[in-house]
Amino acid sequence: IYIIGEESESNHDLRNMECYNKISRHNDKIDCFVYLQKQDFFNLVAQYGPEKIEHFHMFNYEEFWSRKVLVDVNDEYGLKTKLDYRSEDDNIAKCPEKQVHLVVMGMSEMGEALAREAAFVAHYPNFITHNIRTKITCVDPDMERKMKSFVGRHQTFFQHCHYTCRWWDEVGEEKTCQNTIDEKNDFLDIEFEFIETDVMDYHVLQLLKDWGNDTASQFLNIAFCQDDREANFRNSRRLPTEVYKSQTPIWVYIDNCFNSNALKHERFCAIRHFGSPNISIEDNAIELKWAKCVNSVYNDFWPGPKAKEWDDRSISERWSNLYNALSLPFKLRGIGATYTNGKIVNAHLNDETINLLGEVEHNRWNAEKLLLGFRPTAIGEGTDRDNFIHSDIRPNAELSEDTKDKDRKLLTCLIDAVNR
Repeated sequence: IYIIGEESESNHDLRNMECYNKISRHNDKIDCFVYLQKQDFFNLVAQYGPEKIEHFHMFNYEEFWSRKVLVDVNDEYGLKTKLDYRSEDDNIAKCPEKQVHLVVMGMSEMGEALAREAAFVAHYPNFITHNIRTKITCVDPDMERKMKSFVGRHQTFFQHCHYTCRWWDEVGEEKTCQNTIDEKNDFLDIEFEFIETDVMDYHVLQLLKDWGNDTASQFLNIAFCQDDREANFRNSRRLPTEVYKSQTPIWVYIDNCFNSNALKHERFCAIRHFGSPNISIEDNAIELKWAKCVNSVYNDFWPGPKAKEWDDRSISERWSNLYNALSLPFKLRGIGATYTNGKIVNAHLNDETINLLGEVEHNRWNAEKLLLGFRPTAIGEGTDRDNFIHSDIRPNAELSEDTKDKDRKLLTCLIDAVNR
């Protein structure tokens, strides 16, 4: 059963969840796919879920598209569109001194989904080897309000995540402020930047010009995500020349009523459109298969009371396995490997690379757990998953060898499963 709801009805997501609850009370054997429209509600259900979860499956239009754009397991858009890859000689493995930088123009539902998805999956070895964080910049004319909402809904994450606010006063003078994180809590490999101004403001265009010129120190990526789809189309064709010359990937959120060949020109060859409402929920079947592999590996290596079949996992546990799987292509590209035509190629695994990717996985896991509402343990506390408290949310160096070994085994077994 697919519970879609009506597009314009009030309390859309609550109504859909109530519909699911009524169905599950009468028959808990039916698979129900529940559409949740709002990002904050979708995130809330990802944390806690309904009472009966065995046959509960939730989906969200923006989350599907952000996953398709950023992860792109089927490689529909090609390697050059990846956050961290431009060519065989210009990618995160060959140039670990460069920062992966995603600029989200418009903090709409789609913009928030892209920013959040990047924070879940865009983790690389260069944080370990060069102390370089993945940077996510969000631009919106109403950013102060939207930032407070976004940060407020992810409080535990932003207690550990560096973020900067930028704006310009009436006379054009730049103002900035930054949060302060003490050394003990400073271990995340993601940073955020929130800019309050119009997406085509002079100051933003100047920043984009400078970033477009700065191909030596960053992999720049731009996504136009305003609710006004036609404005996204127009603005993506009005960027500084430096952005187009650098072949920066530009993602444009539009409806399928637009002709993708409109204004087609060599100047715009790095532009990709996304956002068709006709996306199928089956498009992400590979990632779900990988997530179930992660769960099976975990059960095989650590049987006992924590071992559960996929349908018996809590909603947050399922998403944890899913994001582990979704981040695999990012980890692979970090060591010069890729997932191509259903196989992983050039994955020259040895003790050094396995240890490195195990640490990358823990950095990713830290971000994931904090985004899902977990917090580290305080003095005298132990792990309490029911109350979203975990003792392993800490720097990799502070983990036990047994815990580090879990990350390494999950990684190597997933790679083996994918290549079978």
